[in-house]
This record gives sequence, C-alpha cells and structure tokens, in this order.
Amino acid sequence: MPRYFSTFRETSDESSETVVIHSNLIEHNSRSRFVLVKEEETYTPILNLDIGSQSFCFQDTQVINDTVLIGWGDYFATFNLVTRKQTFHSLDGYFGNFRVFDNKVFVCSAEDVTCLSIEGEVIWKSEPIAIDGVVINSFENETIYCSCEWDPPGGWQPFQLDFLTGKTKKGIS
Repeated sequence: MPRYFSTFRETSDESSETVVIHSNLIEHNSRSRFVLVKEEETYTPILNLDIGSQSFCFQDTQVINDTVLIGWGDYFATFNLVTRKQTFHSLDGYFGNFRVFDNKVFVCSAEDVTCLSIEGEVIWKSEPIAIDGVVINSFENETIYCSCEWDPPGGWQPFQLDFLTGKTKKGIS
C-alpha cells in the first residue's frame, strides 16, 4: 500500500490533479493556498488540494492512512484519497494545532478542542476553555492535559479534559 505525505504550497503543482476543498469558501474573496500530496517513496505529486481562507495564521497538514488532515485559518478539513470524501469544520476563533492519538484527531482552536474520527466525523466538542489558544500537552489515563491561554500574552493555565467526552475534569482554579 502506498504511503503519502502532504505539505503547504503557495502555488499548485501543475503535474497533478487539483481538487477544491469547500468551494463556497473560495468564492468569498479568499485567497487560495494548496496542500500538495506526494507519494512518500518517489516524491511523485498525487494531488493538489485548493484551500481558501482570509488568513493563514497557523497551519498544519498530515496524512494518516489514506486521509489528509488539514488545519488552516479558522477551518479544519479532511480529504480521503481513495473515496474522495471530504469533511469541513469551521472553528471558533482560529485553527491552532491538532494532535492524532488513539485513532482520533484532536483539533485545538482559539477557544476549544474538537475530537474527530480520522475520517472527520465529530465525536465531541469541549466547552470554551480559552480565549487565545489551546495546546494539548499529553494524553494520560483517559485525561487530556492542556495549556489554555486566558490572559494574553503569556497567561497560560493548565487544564484537563476527559478523553472520552471532552468534559472538563479540572480547570483554572
């Protein structure tokens, strides 16, 4: 089975097919950016994913199995390379980062954490736990240990979420 990797680019790779992710976003005066997917062994370009956004403050992309995970601007999307199914999620505030753990994707926005299946289906979404960023530090014993920005700049506080439900275990004291 071939393995793939993905990377952000300012322009498309003309040698491979281009697919637009969430086309109505592209139409609203956003600028395009591309996620180029390549075959891992040969570096052969496979696909350009055309994404649009007003901003690209933080961005990240990764291929897990046959699914491309993409976070940028204030969105998170998945694209399955085999089925061509795509999911698209608008985030609260902005996209910050994501972590993959136990076959789940944990997407951190400016305010909360959303847990998705690898295919992009929402499993749970936490309540707002920050005002300017969430970072997941670790996963231990069904607990997600986070740092949450409450008083920018530098007002990071520890926070704990339940791994299975996203409910607050321990917040700011």
